[in-house]
Amino acid sequence: MRSAHTAVTSHFPLRKTRPLGPSAGLRQPGHLLSRSSRNNSLLRPFARSGGDGHGPTKATRRSLMSVAAIGSLFGRGPDSLVRSGMDKFRKGEIDGSLEDFDRVYKDAPQMRAYLWQRGLSLYYAGRFQEGADQFREDVSVNPNDSEEAIWAFMCEVLTDGIPEAQKNFLQVGRDPRPVLRAALDCFENGKDPKQIASAAPQDGSGEHFYSLLYVALWNEAYGNPETAEENMVKATATRYAQFSGDYMASLAKVHCMERDWNV
Repeated sequence: MRSAHTAVTSHFPLRKTRPLGPSAGLRQPGHLLSRSSRNNSLLRPFARSGGDGHGPTKATRRSLMSVAAIGSLFGRGPDSLVRSGMDKFRKGEIDGSLEDFDRVYKDAPQMRAYLWQRGLSLYYAGRFQEGADQFREDVSVNPNDSEEAIWAFMCEVLTDGIPEAQKNFLQVGRDPRPVLRAALDCFENGKDPKQIASAAPQDGSGEHFYSLLYVALWNEAYGNPETAEENMVKATATRYAQFSGDYMASLAKVHCMERDWNV
């Protein structure tokens, strides 16, 4: 069961001991903040939005009104801590980001299923089982998000190996994003990731960025480090990665820094 783990870790240093650096939020019920902070927007243009990708739902608007009340219960509100954790992650300060995310997880249990950012930091910290648990918990409130299933798989490949991770692949509903639907199929079934690339225009857009990101991650999970590096570096060079402010664009850069890939 551990052969895949060995193959991947032999190519990738999963944690560095040195700091990597010298923005925002928490998906609260209905999601408070998306993986993008473009123009301080609360919604990611490509991914997390009101179901059809065209703005906040009523539940989102309710959650935005409630955050101030929730934050007032804490000396430093959970939304502020998540913003701080995300800022640290963008700088490559993985452990520092987890100090903030873990505090929210401990002190605000009602927020646990919305801490997808914590799951990503757990992956880069090498806390793979906790990361998988976080993504599985996220699906309870975001049941159609392919990214949660893919990242749970990324974690479980490194604890259980590819066959077991495929067997236990997290099932989610139909994602409205074609690129992510293609990615989900490839990760779950080991299919050629060319179908991820073919689901997106090659134009530097958000869809193009996400196709490169998940082609890179597929190749990492399935033990093809050179192809993973090639596609991740290309993802960071897209127009979308350079200018969108998307948290996942920062993740692509952090991913390269963690593996000493030049960007």
